Amino acid sequence: MNPPNLWINNYNFEFELARRKRIYRKAGGFYPWYCLNRSVNILLPLAQRDDLFVCYEKPSSLILERLKEKKGFLPDFLEMKGLTKETNGVIADFISWLDSNEIAKPLKLSPWGWSEAAVKLSKILNQNFKTPAEKCQISKINSKEFSANLRQNYFPAENQIPFKIIKDINVSGEDLRHHLVRFYKQHGGFFVKNFYGVSGKLRSEIDSPEMSKARLKVWLEWLALRSGLLLEKKIPIKKELSAQYNLGSGLENQPLCVTELFNQNDGSYFTTWVDKNPQNNLFDANRWVKPIIEEIIAEGYQGSLGIDFIEIDNGRQLLLEINARLTYGRIAWEWLNLQKLFLSGMFFNAFFKSSKPSSITSVLRLIAETEDQFDCGVDLINLVYFEGRVMLTLFVAGKTQEICLSAFNRIKNGILR
Repeated sequence: MNPPNLWINNYNFEFELARRKRIYRKAGGFYPWYCLNRSVNILLPLAQRDDLFVCYEKPSSLILERLKEKKGFLPDFLEMKGLTKETNGVIADFISWLDSNEIAKPLKLSPWGWSEAAVKLSKILNQNFKTPAEKCQISKINSKEFSANLRQNYFPAENQIPFKIIKDINVSGEDLRHHLVRFYKQHGGFFVKNFYGVSGKLRSEIDSPEMSKARLKVWLEWLALRSGLLLEKKIPIKKELSAQYNLGSGLENQPLCVTELFNQNDGSYFTTWVDKNPQNNLFDANRWVKPIIEEIIAEGYQGSLGIDFIEIDNGRQLLLEINARLTYGRIAWEWLNLQKLFLSGMFFNAFFKSSKPSSITSVLRLIAETEDQFDCGVDLINLVYFEGRVMLTLFVAGKTQEICLSAFNRIKNGILR
């Protein structure tokens, strides 16, 4: 009999790969990760009855009651009570908590992504479980270098994005400046991306050949941490798509679904559209994905995989990057599978300012009114207030993107009143 899963949302997975230092919360100031530390609820559709969820605080009982009605059961929540210092390193915090707390039974770790810290925690929980990270190089597969090279190897010329890789940790500031200016002269505006950047983080936008010393210093620091640089031409984007796979399931030839991603202006995440109607999931690039999937399987990876694409004005779909981990696209798909009346919907995880917290009861009442007005279904997954900000996590099931966005905006505006 397999042991229960211990779910942990190490959303900072890429930062762990990039060897970024943990950030400790101090009095005052807004830390978005404080809210994200309280977002393990998003994993609920993946849980089995006897599983455990690691959390800093157990979510509101009013939210959990509604989620239990949707799922049919709830896993147990393991709170890190007595944790002396909270950081954006969820797994490192949990390992520290385990120094003075004990888990009696073996557990199978199920993280957002398999970083070195996740492998360490897995061995603490269950020596007998061989993690996906021990069978392959997770950092290699999640590197933007790996994605760019696969794109170059398997996609036709008209579906390429010009790029350059820089990995020399001993490169001087002037040599780096020379590489950047030359790339700009060849291709115009471009991005400088850390190999493990995510959601607009660890990424710089270049719109002129002028490179300040401060920016050069940042990029040299990335190189010093052995997180290489990807220079990638800026291309106007019509759509951002993500194909979701589950490697090792025997169904690798077709994606579970193709989701559409919407980001904020700064590149941070906003929402994902997911649709079970086949005619709304046109995915032309799938014909070139098969050898990419085969290469990732040959690397030894099994588990959740997201392959991100951009669609440009002429309809061409260009591979952007590969994420060997859970993704918001996969989470949106799993929440859609809990819906009984709808075949499409949107997963939202949004931050906004709010001077006065609304009660859970008033938000649930607002949701009920919104469902009636827009003929949709709304799951309140989480609501976290911190230092004058709110993180609102919803799944809105509806027939169109317009309905889902209108429902979200009504709820958001109601919270702001």
